[in-house]
Amino acid sequence: MKLKRDLGMQLPTITSSRKYHYSIYECPVCHQDFKTQCRFVLKINSCKSCAAILRNTKHGESKTRLYNIWSNMKNRCAPSITKHKSHQRYIDNNITVCAAWENSYQNFAHWATNNGYAEKLTIDRIDTLKGYCPSNCRWATYALQAHNTITRRVTNTTGYKGVHRNKNRKKFGVQIRVNGKRIWLGAFDSALEGAKIYDKYVIDNKLAHTINNV
Repeated sequence: MKLKRDLGMQLPTITSSRKYHYSIYECPVCHQDFKTQCRFVLKINSCKSCAAILRNTKHGESKTRLYNIWSNMKNRCAPSITKHKSHQRYIDNNITVCAAWENSYQNFAHWATNNGYAEKLTIDRIDTLKGYCPSNCRWATYALQAHNTITRRVTNTTGYKGVHRNKNRKKFGVQIRVNGKRIWLGAFDSALEGAKIYDKYVIDNKLAHTINNV
């Protein structure tokens, strides 16, 4: 949520004996300003009025696969939830969920059903360095999502996707896997040159693989 004004230490009520840190925030749902204790910010996603509306909305889909995808997406990116196995990686890379989706399952479900959602597909971020939002997400097979992963292979010490050092030839080999088949793209004098060749192959062949952006 967007911080609008720091109010400093205040008493919650006139009869309270202990002060707490308060601030004014903008609600990402209704875009109205509201006052709350700063210690609660990581645990809430909206003002009290919007939270009540969202809580009382009966969509009847809490046990569906699509609802679980939405819930897990939010949990992966929530600073206050540390038990999710992917949590730290998402937090370290500043991966977030846009306000329209984070605060409304209905918004997410509407986008999903109008953008190719199917039971065998999973949500995939097109640019793995950016968060979850309509312009950066698609529905993809698990195989396609594996190609789009941000994680490099442990054996890849070059720092570039698809580029590996060939110690015997003192070159940098480049290869790519397409539809289960490994394609050799050549050997080059530098890792950077190899990364450019990898990116060019992906772009020229209109593949969904993540590129190195070099």
